[in-house]
Amino acid sequence: MILLSDSRWKTFDGGYREKYDASVPLSKLESEAKGLDSIWSELWENLHHQGDVGIASYAAIPHIARIVRSREILNYNPFALAVTVELARDKCKNPKLPKWLKEDYFQALWDMAKYGCDSLKKEWDAGILKSVLALVAILKGNKDLGELIFEVDEGSEKTLLDKFFEL
Repeated sequence: MILLSDSRWKTFDGGYREKYDASVPLSKLESEAKGLDSIWSELWENLHHQGDVGIASYAAIPHIARIVRSREILNYNPFALAVTVELARDKCKNPKLPKWLKEDYFQALWDMAKYGCDSLKKEWDAGILKSVLALVAILKGNKDLGELIFEVDEGSEKTLLDKFFEL
């Protein structure tokens, strides 16, 4: 895993196809007790844009996984951001996942899924549930099912069931 102090962070593109140093908000996510919502907002804003991701997006995932496990952060953001980046990874003109990052990136996705599953007895909202289920489906080789779970709007599940599975 590339260290947060590594100067390469300044050379990575984010979701806007512009240089974005994700090490700065990741360091804040790791150390700060308050203002986490604004940090998540910054990461969302810069690591993914209309289906676009960059090397900064991929490189951030192992740190997000490490930080949420060590700080026991259990909310929608880390899981949903990981799913969003992974779903975008092979689409459009997004860059290939660099060889030097592959092992850490995929291990981080597995670690996040395990952390989610290990947290089943804790209080969850629908966003966490959808994101963890989507991540598990993707990791188990069913990216389409993962995307379907992730993209269904909360509250529209019954409408979809009624429309496609009339009993």
